[in-house]
Amino acid sequence: MISEKTKSLFLKKIHISSDGCWHWTAGLFKKLGYGKFNLNGTTSYAHRVMFMMIKGEIPKGYDICHTCDNRLWINPEHLFLGTRADNMKDARNKGRLRQQKTTACPKGHKYDSINTVINSRGARECGACIKIRKASIKTKQYRKEYYVKFNK
Repeated sequence: MISEKTKSLFLKKIHISSDGCWHWTAGLFKKLGYGKFNLNGTTSYAHRVMFMMIKGEIPKGYDICHTCDNRLWINPEHLFLGTRADNMKDARNKGRLRQQKTTACPKGHKYDSINTVINSRGARECGACIKIRKASIKTKQYRKEYYVKFNK
């Protein structure tokens, strides 16, 4: 539960612009670009605090996602509850993942409709690399099971 005093302090750190956006004006997690706020002695993400103030507790393991895709905007109408996979799928659908601009995996295999695999977290993986990794695991298991030693 968030006290009225804390709510009042929190709301003073928001600027509501003429276009209806709610801009966080206080501290930031610099590397991540999210607003931060000290809630009951713990540094918390500002958008999560806003969600808790307006909509209630956040279930364990859930993210608070932005429909507007701006990490410093905390309008509660632009925040929604989702799993990490939901958040990643939302980002992928909107073309926001850095990885989406990459056309090939680090080994040089092209990301195309045949070679691209979406994993359980919603992230893109190279199908060719997955096959190579699985073959390598099987080879190691074979060597171990039959005591086969190969010179390197």
